[in-house]
Amino acid sequence: MKKYLIIIIGLSITLILITGCRSKSDTSVSATTSNIQKSPEGNSTIINFLRRGDSDNDYIPDNIELILGMDPHNPDEDDDGTIDGLQTSGDYGDTFFDKQWYIRSTGVKSGSAPSSTTVEGNDLHLLNLYHRYMGLHAGVVQLIDTGIDYTHEDLKDNLDLDLSRNAKQHYRSIGSPEERQNGSYHGTMCAGIIAARAFNGKGVRGIAPFVKLAGSNWIDSNQTTTELEEAWTRGDPDGKIILVSNSWGTPSVASPNTYFEDLMEYGAKYLRKIDGIARGKLFLKAAGNGRKNKHDACLVYESSNRYVITVASLKSDNTYASYSSPGSCILVSGYGGAGNILQLAAIATTYHTGGSAKPDNIAINRDGGCLLVRQSDNQCTMPTWENDDELNYTYGMNGTSAATPTVAGVLALVLEACPKLNWRDVKYLIAKHAIKVDPDNPSWVTNSAGLHHSVDYGFGLINGEGMVADCEKKYTPLPQSDTIEENFNIDSNISIPDNNLSGISYSFDVTKELIIEWMDVTITSDHSYGSDLEIYLTSPAGTTTRLMLGKNSARNYSLKRGFRYGSVAFMGESTAGTWTLRIADIFNGDEGSLQHVKFGAFGHHRERQ
Repeated sequence: MKKYLIIIIGLSITLILITGCRSKSDTSVSATTSNIQKSPEGNSTIINFLRRGDSDNDYIPDNIELILGMDPHNPDEDDDGTIDGLQTSGDYGDTFFDKQWYIRSTGVKSGSAPSSTTVEGNDLHLLNLYHRYMGLHAGVVQLIDTGIDYTHEDLKDNLDLDLSRNAKQHYRSIGSPEERQNGSYHGTMCAGIIAARAFNGKGVRGIAPFVKLAGSNWIDSNQTTTELEEAWTRGDPDGKIILVSNSWGTPSVASPNTYFEDLMEYGAKYLRKIDGIARGKLFLKAAGNGRKNKHDACLVYESSNRYVITVASLKSDNTYASYSSPGSCILVSGYGGAGNILQLAAIATTYHTGGSAKPDNIAINRDGGCLLVRQSDNQCTMPTWENDDELNYTYGMNGTSAATPTVAGVLALVLEACPKLNWRDVKYLIAKHAIKVDPDNPSWVTNSAGLHHSVDYGFGLINGEGMVADCEKKYTPLPQSDTIEENFNIDSNISIPDNNLSGISYSFDVTKELIIEWMDVTITSDHSYGSDLEIYLTSPAGTTTRLMLGKNSARNYSLKRGFRYGSVAFMGESTAGTWTLRIADIFNGDEGSLQHVKFGAFGHHRERQ
């Protein structure tokens, strides 16, 4: 095999390549890598310069193998017949990797029940990316959640405590030992999906298993706007954080609050700095788990604006999860698993240290304090595998809370491959390459730009492999962005008939032309019960999307000052031409009229730079 001698003289690096054979007893290379192991981040530039591929085709980049002291020319170092990158045993294995069907699905059971069997091939298609990218040079991913168990054996090596923050105590860090045990269940599970360390002989593997992770326990604190502003913007003045995963929401209300959107706009303009240039921090947001209660993800502006990536959830059979909230503002889907976590396939990940329990020690909690409790001590818990003593992991994470970090992990790999992509191009590449799942679902529409969108799935399952293949070529960035806005006053208010599925139609002509990346319609109405209204919009090209689900969970929200309904479904289409709104009151007892319409769009002009 090949040996590498590194000679460092001042600021210059001279590489001498010597070709030959090395026996297992030859320590010349291992001596070099042992020094690297002491400070992998400090030497990662040298290692990345040495190797950028996967010489032995074992799904571990050579630079990472060198850091770990592995042989980048031997795909099966322990001679057990399993490629090193797929190991579940030994010093470099990830014990439960074969249960992580969302990374690599071989059709095995993910949990303890026979019905938790997954579908072979239904996964994130990450193995080809793993030949070169595992997050080592991606930057920092942020998780705004309940906090993270920062002593966890599978997380501690990837945590960036300097960029983490305790929102309860208002200082940098993630939480006290007591807070780690009592409040970090949810955040620790999300953290493992993104960044559990790989090849350490323990537990599970994150989607980006060498990315750095910064945490915040904001949703387990008082959720003050000051603390969120600190976490999302002020706390990262150097722009080291590339994206933030937010697995929280408000499924029972409609909110026109633009505060979250304003912070996202700031992040898009000034953060994620590459070579001193702001490329735009990515903001990911869970769509919500309110499908059974008729929640629409676009009822809150924090999930429905031009800057956010709103994420829906898939089961292992590539259909939407029973809980996953729909919406025309949804950009993409990730894997969140089924709702019945004791019987069906959910997500395998980290759990706070010692906190999970085997199925025979679990009872359903009817009091609502948490979903499941340990029968032995009546403490909140999650299930782990029957035949293993490890209580630091679970196979029971689910929800759009789980789907969002799966997308975050994939995007970390994309940004490692193509760090100079700006936030708009990332969103466009998501839409362009997302995989159309459940093709018989009637909600799919194909717009005139050739993009397929569904209120259940967004543009489909995140496809990091396709995004990287595109952005690594001579990708042409989107032209400079622009916005348009046109108002339409209705001289004689149009009455919306009560409890009438046909409703009313209102057409308006947009004269300004822009290629759409995001559009919205603000509707003003004196209707006395906003959630009765089901709203559809048809573009000049004939594409129709449901802007808002009728009889939804927000109940009597008001449109009297105007409520904005947003969509990504028209991405790539032109704004110019006749648009048609259809508004139907689908429940009895309330009525009102359409008074005013404001059309807005964000995008670019036709010319590509």
